[in-house]
Amino acid sequence: MIIPIDIKPEYSLYYNGAMVLDIIKRSSESELELMDLFNKTRQSHNITLQQYLFTLDWLYLIGLIESNKKGNVIKCF
Repeated sequence: MIIPIDIKPEYSLYYNGAMVLDIIKRSSESELELMDLFNKTRQSHNITLQQYLFTLDWLYLIGLIESNKKGNVIKCF
């Protein structure tokens, strides 16, 4: 769920999206490798790979990130 009512906020796409965007924002690079971003996010926040991928899907759908042919994450803000 994007913003759940009956579960912990840490499981929401909204919360996880904020964590991933924080890592992207603090990075000096405009393009990040998919698994490097996951590892950096996992160091500061307990997130599973499945939650991470759902979060990236959501961030892509709302236009905050894009992907290139190599599969790298590109920030759009």
